[in-house]
Amino acid sequence: MGLQRTVRGALGKGMLLATIATLAVAAAAHSAEVIAAEVEGTANHVTVEQGGSATFTLEVRASGNIRCATSPDNPATAGFDPEISIGADGSIGAGGPLAVASFYAIPGTAPCRVTWPGDPTSQQLELTVTADLDAPLGDHVYWPRVVLFTPFGSGDRLEDRTRTMLTFTVVPGSDLAPPTVACAGPNGQPGDNGWYVSAVAYSCEASDDGSGLADPADASFTLSTSDEGTTWTDARMVSDATGNEISAGPYGPHNVDLEDPAVHISVPAQGEIFLLGQEATAVFACSDGASGVTSCQGGSLDTATPGWKAFTVQASDHAGRSSSVSHEYQVVYAFAWSGPIMGTANAGSAVPLRWTLGGVATIGSFVAADSIPCGGGASQPAATPGRGGGPSYAAGNDTFHLVFKSDEDWRGTCRTLRTHLSDGSVHGTDVTFT
Repeated sequence: MGLQRTVRGALGKGMLLATIATLAVAAAAHSAEVIAAEVEGTANHVTVEQGGSATFTLEVRASGNIRCATSPDNPATAGFDPEISIGADGSIGAGGPLAVASFYAIPGTAPCRVTWPGDPTSQQLELTVTADLDAPLGDHVYWPRVVLFTPFGSGDRLEDRTRTMLTFTVVPGSDLAPPTVACAGPNGQPGDNGWYVSAVAYSCEASDDGSGLADPADASFTLSTSDEGTTWTDARMVSDATGNEISAGPYGPHNVDLEDPAVHISVPAQGEIFLLGQEATAVFACSDGASGVTSCQGGSLDTATPGWKAFTVQASDHAGRSSSVSHEYQVVYAFAWSGPIMGTANAGSAVPLRWTLGGVATIGSFVAADSIPCGGGASQPAATPGRGGGPSYAAGNDTFHLVFKSDEDWRGTCRTLRTHLSDGSVHGTDVTFT
């Protein structure tokens, strides 16, 4: 039995015909043999471009005898490497899952004659040859490897005593034009004064009508800026399968501001305490590393009234970005205990508390009185916090006076007696009760 092979291939987008010679049948009397030969002096060849590929069809048939044990479900096979490559040094390699032709016996024949699916039409196997971009020009001889298998049994088997020769002719690439790239943009969020307040991007599409793009991901991509200030997008090199290339980008310059202006407040610090009426000057600054600051406003500190307050600085830049930072601060009375402070007292007795607020005479400065265990614990309102439920004020010595009624149950304990003022401050003194 012999194998007959013909190749038909595709190169780029055009079709080519490469003829593998019809094989002469030179089988032995019993064994089936795979034999290939040239016909009418025509060389079996496939033409392939540098940096390109050519796909061709190998037509395979057989004649002769085959083991009777072979069948469509248990065939003899002839396998060929489907992926052939010509390297930059002219070396030829092949691999990939085998492309396989199947053969089996015609039932009822003696000896068993060979047939195959679609007999008498040849079986067609698709093979591809790829040439490196720098593959040497000219002819390259290739002897295809044939992997033969015949199922176990008695009778004739498949053999290949005469190898097939292929010639691959490497020619210069016909694709001399680089890919085509089109980019649309700029795309971004516009700010003020010609600035963008987001990254600037260009949407690009590439194509190649010759050998095709080397990287399919180049068909659609985006170029964008990554920095602030006056900047450009990144760039991308797009190549086709034959090595022609073109650069997309960079695009620019574009003015980009990605960050709001920064505000730094030194005075007042967060939670800073000032005395009522204290002279204090706010200290703050604004900065912007891209478009620059156009406005940095913070006003003045208010210490004329007691309590918690907020100091706010607002900033804006040339791109139209803005930011605001606030620090809370507290304005308190100039509190000081006045006169002797009792360190011990009888439980259940009245304990006098005296203090001054540095010239403030407003009874409304007092909010409440309570006590807690020394060192901390649950608060207990004062039982009878002074005459009329609050302190009195003596202008002569600028002193507030509060009579704090203690509890009988405090005997043997230490309590912190506290006054709460309208500025949010709390002041306490420790008393041990006996």
